[in-house]
Amino acid sequence: MARKSNRSEDAAPRRASAVNSYRSAQPKAEVGSVDAALSLTDAEIDAPEEEVAQGNSVPVVTTIYDRTPLRRRLEYRSRQTWDYIRSMRLEQWLWIGVILLATILRFWDLGGKPLHHDESMHAFFSLTFARNPASYQYDPLLHGPFQFHAEGFIFMVILAAERIFGVGGAAGNPWINDATARILPALFGVGIVALPLGLRRQLGRIGALVAALLLAVSPTFV
Repeated sequence: MARKSNRSEDAAPRRASAVNSYRSAQPKAEVGSVDAALSLTDAEIDAPEEEVAQGNSVPVVTTIYDRTPLRRRLEYRSRQTWDYIRSMRLEQWLWIGVILLATILRFWDLGGKPLHHDESMHAFFSLTFARNPASYQYDPLLHGPFQFHAEGFIFMVILAAERIFGVGGAAGNPWINDATARILPALFGVGIVALPLGLRRQLGRIGALVAALLLAVSPTFV
């Protein structure tokens, strides 16, 4: 029993010594995570320091702390991004062009025309929900509830931005207008154009791209 007690008393100093040896044996790029060293067994702790230094008893642990300077990391990421852009195929560029065209057509002069009857009702009840979410009550005549919740969330963000920048007040909410009331439908309109991406196997690459282009320029969906 005494021998076992002495062994347990000596375990902590020996474990600390093993951790220090492990840290000094690892390169700087790999220092930082000592979980493996802290979980060493007694047999590994009793091993000579030469074996620890050679890495025979302690596994190499990659650090989770990146000590590379921020400038070098940004340069590396920018090179990766640029290499990826240069490796993109023609089909990928065409898809980007179609989706960009759809975005321009849907957001260009978004508030140029006044809201029609349905749009005005959706905007009004969405704004009411944004101001007081507890006031919302489902009405089958007005669709929902997702539309009012989603558009109401956009109005909440706009109202918060008005408060932050000191816009509005007694004069009303100038950022709540016909254009901002149409942001959600415009976003979903762009999403519809991207749907054929998931049908390339059924439609073919050219067929899916043509379908997306027709959706992008169709007057019904713009």
